[in-house]
Amino acid sequence: MANAITHHAVTPPSAPPSTLPSAPPSTPQPSQSPSSSPISSYSFNSGWFTESSLLWPGQRFSLSLDGHSLTSILHNSTTPYQSILIFRSSHYGIVLCLDGVIQVTERDEFAYAECMAHTPITACAANGGVTKRVLIIGGGDGCVLREVLKHRDVEEVVVVEIDEEIIKVARTYLSGLHKGAFDDERVEIITQDAFEFIMSPTSTAGTFDVIINDTSDPCGPSAQLYSPDFFRSLYSRLNPGGVVCSQSESCWLNRTFAADMVAASASVYDMVEYGIIQIPSYPTGGLGVMLGAKKTGKGEIWDVRDGLKTGKTRDLEGCKYYDGKVHRALFDGVPRFAREDIRRAKRGRLEEEEEEEEEEEEDGESVIVEEEEGEGEKGEGCMVS
Repeated sequence: MANAITHHAVTPPSAPPSTLPSAPPSTPQPSQSPSSSPISSYSFNSGWFTESSLLWPGQRFSLSLDGHSLTSILHNSTTPYQSILIFRSSHYGIVLCLDGVIQVTERDEFAYAECMAHTPITACAANGGVTKRVLIIGGGDGCVLREVLKHRDVEEVVVVEIDEEIIKVARTYLSGLHKGAFDDERVEIITQDAFEFIMSPTSTAGTFDVIINDTSDPCGPSAQLYSPDFFRSLYSRLNPGGVVCSQSESCWLNRTFAADMVAASASVYDMVEYGIIQIPSYPTGGLGVMLGAKKTGKGEIWDVRDGLKTGKTRDLEGCKYYDGKVHRALFDGVPRFAREDIRRAKRGRLEEEEEEEEEEEEDGESVIVEEEEGEGEKGEGCMVS
């Protein structure tokens, strides 16, 4: 008999819960995740895993299982933050899902992990910088960490993961992917809300050369990690010449999200660029990646898209997706409609900043005029009772 499981997160106000598929009435339902309204669901039915979400309405994604649904499930639990599911598929190997959404598959995880790690480090090297200290926000599966550790110049990697259970599960079931990265002597693991870690005035986070925002979709506990306030705090945690790399969703699923994220980032970082990573198991087969850079100590801005001249990629071993040519292609391969959206977002933000500067100048001039008028009145013997 087919068995189905449904887990829930947060529903966007504009999306009706009725769009979610319901599980067969004969199937026992597990407890819900901590959120109160559904946004995503998954089911096992007739030898297939299927994920559905209001984040990508009108479509679903399925993977065939390696055996019966019950024997294919390696782990299934619910933490205070999310549900964690690991199962074995027939063609994509081991699969990790959080709140019913695929995060990692054994077949294609390297595409995401390599680009999220090597793109910002290479971009940092493009201005002559050396990446010694790296912060990874999220990244509980350890795959991005594995790639960061390939860089010999890296002396310290701080991993801030809100859910310690995901790291425990990864150690047990994903060791073939992270390759023992959590046990590297350069790694410090902090179990804490990244928002608090970065934003708290008493935080001992320090500064970093590269920050990688390896978080899940912008809903639930990850929503606040996409706010302008958080971007500003990340900027303050960057060393001069440092780079932030953030996953930025798919421009095919939500045209405005990428543009809005670029606009918000352009108001903070000194240079912002948006690219796309090709990942078959993610919705639409691709995921956005955004780089935000901070000026060098000399106040210089450089082209973070340039990965061919650094020679940095020659030091990388075992990469199957990323190299210097792919670094540039991530940005050059963005579809025209998305490039135009992003260009307008950048231009709109610059125009807003110019208008704000003009308003500040006008306000300053009006203050001076008022002060001069006030002085004149006093000189004429005006009194205030």
